[in-house]
Amino acid sequence: MLSPQIIILAISMAIASAGGWKITSWYYTSEISEMREDKAKAALEATKRNREIEMLGISLAGAVSERDAYRNQKIDVQFRTVKQKVIEYVKSDAPKCNVSSNWVRIHEIAASGGMSENADTSSSVDDFTGGTTNDSGIPGFGISDDVVLSVVSENYERCERSRSRLIGLQDWAIGLQKIDALTTK
Repeated sequence: MLSPQIIILAISMAIASAGGWKITSWYYTSEISEMREDKAKAALEATKRNREIEMLGISLAGAVSERDAYRNQKIDVQFRTVKQKVIEYVKSDAPKCNVSSNWVRIHEIAASGGMSENADTSSSVDDFTGGTTNDSGIPGFGISDDVVLSVVSENYERCERSRSRLIGLQDWAIGLQKIDALTTK
């Protein structure tokens, strides 16, 4: 038979073990709760940061679009004025000239980027459009200055619009770099 002291010792050990187990459980439950809380805080911070980045992206797109619209409006006004001046010039008594249709075609090809690698070959020009003759049947002449001015002004307008798009793309890329710099802090 067991002595009462051993029984009391065994019961004390059982109570101490159960108490220790419970205290350890409380400790780890607290640790797990803190970890969950930290994880929830981190997720909330990440969500807030993503919203900030999204808002920066939206404001960047809006700013670039506004600047693009302003540049395009300036181009519209500028080339509307140029076209009016071309019409005024054509209606005026200013001396007129006939320009070689080859000159017009070469200018159009160069402005549109349609020239072949070897620009000296006649096929790079001749294949672009057909030949033109004047009233006397002489090939290569007969393009009036109003047509030349119209072609040149349209080409410059096209160039300005391409330039405007490029500036907008550069603004957007610079803005993205700034947003990236803010997000990688």
